[in-house]
Amino acid sequence: MLISRSEAKLKAVQAEIAEQYPSVKVDYAVADFSKLTPTVLAFLKAKLEPLDIGTLVNNVGVSYDFCQWFHELSDAEVRDMLSLTLTI
Repeated sequence: MLISRSEAKLKAVQAEIAEQYPSVKVDYAVADFSKLTPTVLAFLKAKLEPLDIGTLVNNVGVSYDFCQWFHELSDAEVRDMLSLTLTI
């Protein structure tokens, strides 16, 4: 199961995996973890619940607009990062 906010990238990765491993079934879900709503969470739960997931690779997160030291971030930027991390 692939999850990302970009359907075009998801389709490309799905095709690449299918080409290299034809016997592997790959599904995907479009979701932006920085904008999770109860509806999106329910959608993801429905997609993931029937699966037997053995490995999780988590690359969800937010980054800075440009290179900064942590103490230079605004309170809102820190709050957004923490909120996203705690939601996941």
